[in-house]
Amino acid sequence: MVVLSSCENLFIEKDPTSNNRETFRYLWQKTNDQYSYFELKNIDWDSVYNVYNGIITDNMPQEEFFGHMFDMMATLKDGHVNLYSPFNVSRYPELAVPDSNYDVRIIRAHYLSDYYAQTGPLTNDLIHTYDDTGAKVPLVKEVNGENKGILYVRYSSFSSMISNYDIDYIITRYRNVTEGMIFDVRSNGGGSPLNIFQICKRFIPPSSGTITLYHSRNKVGPGPNDFDEWIPAEISPKGYHYPGKIVILTDRGCYSATSYFATAIQAVKKLHPVKIIGVPTGGGLGAPRGGQLPNGWYYRMSVTQTRSVDGDTGFELGVPPDIVVTQQPVDTQKNKDTLIERAIFEIFEGTW
Repeated sequence: MVVLSSCENLFIEKDPTSNNRETFRYLWQKTNDQYSYFELKNIDWDSVYNVYNGIITDNMPQEEFFGHMFDMMATLKDGHVNLYSPFNVSRYPELAVPDSNYDVRIIRAHYLSDYYAQTGPLTNDLIHTYDDTGAKVPLVKEVNGENKGILYVRYSSFSSMISNYDIDYIITRYRNVTEGMIFDVRSNGGGSPLNIFQICKRFIPPSSGTITLYHSRNKVGPGPNDFDEWIPAEISPKGYHYPGKIVILTDRGCYSATSYFATAIQAVKKLHPVKIIGVPTGGGLGAPRGGQLPNGWYYRMSVTQTRSVDGDTGFELGVPPDIVVTQQPVDTQKNKDTLIERAIFEIFEGTW
């Protein structure tokens, strides 16, 4: 793995130590040997070589050469694949502007109170509605003789670390007054997997013992099946348990650690009532590793695979929701969030 002391070091102009064709062949070979999802994505990497072998020349300007290498790596359709030069960074175009079902203005203006809390990286409040006077009031339903509301939690980035205090405070504050929780990770581009464990440890019952959330394995050789053994990601219950129903909201902007989270939820669902509502996540279930090219540029790519507890290795293409819902234009015009509306229905009226 390449460790860079700063972005400045990465972008210092260097004298090329090789020609374009040597760099092209090096990058193609490294990708051939290390990339982990050729088979799943049905990519013929040899045919990709043939295309660009007929294009790349040594006297090609660096910007033009970079553009061709950008296009070559984009055939992998992977947001964990990047090429870093002093003047540009390649990325997967679909993830640069992902489809999103999330509108923070609608949510804060129409579903939360003016006094919603920000506990660490977690925005939290009861779901609100308007009474006959136009005032915001908590949305409640009588359940077994008690008025119960719905907790809304927004987590915008797995790069923001969740402390034990953050999540335990929220659970203890709301667990006795809510029938369920909406946990919104739409347009969350990922970050640290440690936060997945922090959350899921509170979602599983205290009596669960040690459970496996998913499995991962590493590409360890140049052959298409050269992987090591599957390694389980395991957790045990910790902190305060949330006893109510849980709805996770997702969209295509959910990537990397957020897709790992949605994969982990497949295991949690076996022990606690949880539903995912939205559209498939953006994938990103291959951990990246990279290095330096002969001309001084850097690269990274996915070098691991992930498997759900049910044995599904296809979640790299997106973790599917339990209920497919997209934001409807007519709801947007009415300042309604289609996914939150469905989540409210599922918590108060749905079958679990």
